Amino acid sequence: MKGCLVNILLASFLGGMFYLYYQHISQKFRDDEQALLHRLKQADSKNKELAKMVVIGNSSVAVAKAKKTYYKIILNEAQNIVEFIGKKHLLNIKIIKDRLLLVVTPDINLQAIKARYGSQAFYKITKDDIKIAIYIPFIIKNAKNKNKQGILY
Repeated sequence: MKGCLVNILLASFLGGMFYLYYQHISQKFRDDEQALLHRLKQADSKNKELAKMVVIGNSSVAVAKAKKTYYKIILNEAQNIVEFIGKKHLLNIKIIKDRLLLVVTPDINLQAIKARYGSQAFYKITKDDIKIAIYIPFIIKNAKNKNKQGILY
């Protein structure tokens, strides 16, 4: 009888430990998931802040005006890049998420683009073409700095 009672106590103790361990790990996973969701929300809010860089207020007219302003800045920058590398070397140009993507022929000189954008541009060089991805918030920030310095863009 005494041995049976000891076995029941040991089994309940082990069961309780497994239960507490399960609860602890479950809480840890919930906390990690909450932290990940929080980071995703912060990343989303950074994208919203980009749309509010020019806008003071939240009216839809102001947001539309800011989008037009950003589009003009990006378009002007794309035109400047095409002038740097030459129109005959440009194969394709796109805006993908928060990057301006240029596909150019492999026989161009990248020094002008590297001098202008430095580490803010990513380069992928293949034998068929060169892909250049430029971070759009960097383009907008530079345009705003030029406007502050009195250089019209």
